[in-house]
Amino acid sequence: NEILIVHQTAQNVFESIKGYNKKLQEVKDHYSVALQTSLTIHRDRRRFLRGTLRELCLLIKDQIGLLGPKILFVWMALSFSRDEVLWLLRHIDIWPVSSGKKAKHADEVIDKSVVVCFALKN
Repeated sequence: NEILIVHQTAQNVFESIKGYNKKLQEVKDHYSVALQTSLTIHRDRRRFLRGTLRELCLLIKDQIGLLGPKILFVWMALSFSRDEVLWLLRHIDIWPVSSGKKAKHADEVIDKSVVVCFALKN
């Protein structure tokens, strides 16, 4: 499993071609927006999934007969939480560190409460 950093690759391609300065600027703008918003989006998504998994666990423990009708929702929640954990693990090591006051460092990418997702799966 190798990680392809799409924005850097696209920037390198557009820098090597003359006349693509507008596309290069668009890629840089999208990269900036992705850096600013992705941490918040994924943190909120993990928070929502933790709450949903907790509620599903309590519901299934309380009324075991609902497992059959609600099994699709359980699988969907587990799948979404797996995707979020994988996103987090992929981006912890490669998160860019810039020299700004509002720069997001790798320490801010780490989510210490992701362990709850693992505990709820068991």
